[in-house]
This record gives sequence, structure tokens and C-alpha cells, in this order.
Amino acid sequence: MGCVTFFNLFLAKSGTQDCLEPVILALRKIEEYEFAEKLSPEDRESICRVIGKFAHATKRRIQIDNYFSNEFIDLLQSCDCLPDEIKQKVLEIEIAEKMNPPLEKRKKKIPIRELEHDVKVIGKEAEAREIDVTAVTKEKIETITLNKYIE
Repeated sequence: MGCVTFFNLFLAKSGTQDCLEPVILALRKIEEYEFAEKLSPEDRESICRVIGKFAHATKRRIQIDNYFSNEFIDLLQSCDCLPDEIKQKVLEIEIAEKMNPPLEKRKKKIPIRELEHDVKVIGKEAEAREIDVTAVTKEKIETITLNKYIE
């Protein structure tokens, strides 16, 4: 199976293109081999480790997004309890509001250094607003059961 074919299959199954750069770098060596069986055990282990981490991160992100989607829906439904005058004003503001997330452009690379820089900027902004972002660690996040029925 060629590297490009593998990626098409991988993307179709994963549903996300986040974190592809490490996967691409790890799988580039496949182009040098006709069959995956010819890979060295170290190369095979490295590829499996990257794909395994990617699969875990993707599933975890889906769990977290699903959890917050449910929380936001509950929050929106709780707006029905507001007085009519406030609900009307909220509706006016909601209709006037517009969000424009960055557009994804073809052939535009997203360098890891740029993402790291963005994370540092956001961290400094949070620190300036006295928000402790270090209180949330990977270990703490992984202990939170968001939805025990998602596999």
C-alpha cells in the first residue's frame, strides 16, 4: 500500500486532519519500501506509536467536544427561564453577532512553530487576566470521565 493511499484511507477513517504533520513525517519512510513487512522493527514501532497517539488524541478530542456540546445545549436551553424582555435582547444580540474562524486554505502549511507561538501568546494573555492555565494538566484532564459510553 503506497503512502498516499494509506493517508487517504487514514483520513477517511479518522475524520480529522489535525496533527497530520507528525504522521506524515513518520510515514515518509514507507515510500522507500514496497511493502510494510520490509520495515525494520524500529520503524514499524515508531509508525505504530505515532498513529496510536494520533488515534488516542482524536478520540479524546471527540469526547471533549461532545461533552462541551451537551453542556452548551443545556446552557442554551436554560435561557428559556429568562424573563421575556431579557430573552428578546439576548436574541437581538445573538442575531447581530458573527464569528469568522480562520479559513482553511489549500496548500497552506501550518508550521508547528507558528502553533507553538500562538499557544504561548494565549498563555500570556491568560496570565495577564490572572487565569491559571497550569492548573489544568494532561494528567488531570485524562482523569476526567467525560462520557464513559464513548469508546
